[in-house]
Amino acid sequence: GHILRFDPRVIRAKEIIQAGELGQIWHVKVWRCTSQAVGAGIWDRTSVAWCLGIHDIDMVRFVTGLDAELEYASGRKVISPSFDVVHANLRLSNGGLLSMENNWTLPHGRPSRADAGLRVVGELGTIELNLSHTDMLYVDRAAAGGNFIDTYFWPSRSGEGAYNLKSELDGFVSAAISEGRTRL
Repeated sequence: GHILRFDPRVIRAKEIIQAGELGQIWHVKVWRCTSQAVGAGIWDRTSVAWCLGIHDIDMVRFVTGLDAELEYASGRKVISPSFDVVHANLRLSNGGLLSMENNWTLPHGRPSRADAGLRVVGELGTIELNLSHTDMLYVDRAAAGGNFIDTYFWPSRSGEGAYNLKSELDGFVSAAISEGRTRL
């Protein structure tokens, strides 16, 4: 169920990083902050880090190819019996730093249910994904400016319109048919 692996912005970020265009990864920031409505039906059975954070840590590992180890985390229970706000500091397997923020404390009336994103900073450039909207910014250290990559409505790699959920389900069915031998 790691739907972010099928987001064209995330796939493009992975391609850039795996091609070495950012050089060594120095630090990463990932966040997913959602409205109270997201947690309201489940917060008595799970924490925000388990429900939301698991997607973020999977995305970081998927994009960078690096493992992460928890160094320190703190949380706070403010509206439920579980942790509603969690901040974590992790160490990447290459020595880089990872900071992660998850919460489901934003007001119900917020225009967007989520504020989420990923920033990867390396020795040669930076990638920033605003997962709350349709933005992806790629800046290399040699460029005078950055490039916004058009990802409106999660287009397919070939440019036609596609939805991440359809891509995720196609990938799942493919893996199930091949008895899990298909790598995503």
